[in-house]
Amino acid sequence: LAAAAGIAAEWHEVGGTHHRVGDDTRHALLEAMGWGVQSTSQARERLAAIAAAREGRRLPVALVRHEDEPLLVPLAQDRPAGLAMLVVAAEDGTTRRVAIDTHACASERVVAADGRTVTRRLLPLPALPAGCYRVSLEDESAACDLLVVPRRCHLPPALEAGRRRFGLAAHLYALRRPGDQGIGDFTALAQAALAAARAGGALAGINPLHALFGGERERASPYHPSDRRFLDPIYVDVTAVPEFARSPEARTAFARAPFERLAALAGIDHPGVWAAKRAVLEACFEAFVRRPNDDPVAADFRRFVAGRGEALRRFAAFEAIAAERPGVPWQRWPEELRRPDDPGVARFAARHARELDFAAYLQWLADRALGQAAAEGELEIGFYRDLAVGAAPDGAEAWATQAALARGVSIGAPADPFCAEGQVWNLPPPLPEAMAAGGFEGFRALIAANARHAGALRIDHVMGISRLFWVPDGASAHEGTYVSYPFEELLGALALESRRARCLVVGEDLGTVPAGLRERLEAAAVLSYRVLWFERDGPEFRPPGRYPAL
Repeated sequence: LAAAAGIAAEWHEVGGTHHRVGDDTRHALLEAMGWGVQSTSQARERLAAIAAAREGRRLPVALVRHEDEPLLVPLAQDRPAGLAMLVVAAEDGTTRRVAIDTHACASERVVAADGRTVTRRLLPLPALPAGCYRVSLEDESAACDLLVVPRRCHLPPALEAGRRRFGLAAHLYALRRPGDQGIGDFTALAQAALAAARAGGALAGINPLHALFGGERERASPYHPSDRRFLDPIYVDVTAVPEFARSPEARTAFARAPFERLAALAGIDHPGVWAAKRAVLEACFEAFVRRPNDDPVAADFRRFVAGRGEALRRFAAFEAIAAERPGVPWQRWPEELRRPDDPGVARFAARHARELDFAAYLQWLADRALGQAAAEGELEIGFYRDLAVGAAPDGAEAWATQAALARGVSIGAPADPFCAEGQVWNLPPPLPEAMAAGGFEGFRALIAANARHAGALRIDHVMGISRLFWVPDGASAHEGTYVSYPFEELLGALALESRRARCLVVGEDLGTVPAGLRERLEAAAVLSYRVLWFERDGPEFRPPGRYPAL
């Protein structure tokens, strides 16, 4: 059962030390996946259920196929061969019907999770351009999501031609400018990007811009965020907000705020900066809601809200609920507020519509400001954004996507020369089995959100699309083990979103890297990552000409 769930029975440290995984760890990880068992008979029942939902399903949950290969859809043989009618629906709503004589189709035999052999016929589809499709049997007895993907991620012409480029990297919160509001902001980012471009730089690298905890601003780590799909509005320059010049109340709030004192500090007072900025932004919002419906700025806001859809609605609901319960994790909220699809959340949202609109307004402002900074920066490649490996267990992302996350475990890393005890990061891992839902929709949406307004995207701990090191809560890293993920499917989904956003991808491949992973990423045009400090030949730093081209 553990093997069917992708749980490794053994693993090796970087130095070669071998670890055999104990039953306690396997039981804990199966429990975290929702497949906990107490007996061999229960394990057999679980395996049969997994086999029925996986290999025995008439059509797979999701398929990922390259655009230059035959599109073959496996159909489990649960009835005599004959004519099958498939309906292929594209993202734009258009559909086409494909009649297939299954007598003439090739077949394959696969071993299911429970050890039984399943025969499947391979139904050919006509060539389809890269994109997302829904393939179903005409009688609606089965359906699957099909991704047709490119083999390689986007590479801008400058890199395709083999020309080397450089850029500058900085933590955005530390990019200070005269007259700032106590923290780096999108105005400073635009200025830094322009300076880099005029010095010949092609890109500007920044820390993750993920939304942090508005009610707990002392939690300032961009690598332990509340939600990686949204931006932190603390980076908004309040004087650049459209309403600032039109609202006397906003300008009064700005004059009363201690921005000069905050800007003079040697460090950053995150709670103080946010309290001051929020007062100004609330005044701007009060002016914004008075705009007429046909106002172009109001229309732009509505388009943004519609485009971000259910994800933004859930994020805004979380922000409003959390604001009433600062410091209380959502796992301890009232029962009717703990799940985003609970009717209690809908009732709360209806009662607090203004607070939800304000949260959406802050996201619109941040997205608008980042887009303007990207447009003004004149960089050949653009911003080099950063996607953290996970989100905090008590944040908006974990609340909104909890059905797709494991419970009672954390992502971590085994021991290595830099951390002899290993690491536990307090980040809930995604469930491998749940990732295929909607054609890997959650993963694709996460990539798309972070490739927005960017020319390059760094994926923190890129090994996570192949395997993640899971550690049971309360255990040490030595008691964890690796769990496998659908690597080829995730890599294909990544290539599709990279091409759509015209955003190159860099995989942070430091640490314990599975054999062959770097070569496979290179073939997919996922750029590698090297840290200067570690790139040496003896005492000498390795010259740039010795680095891989990508």
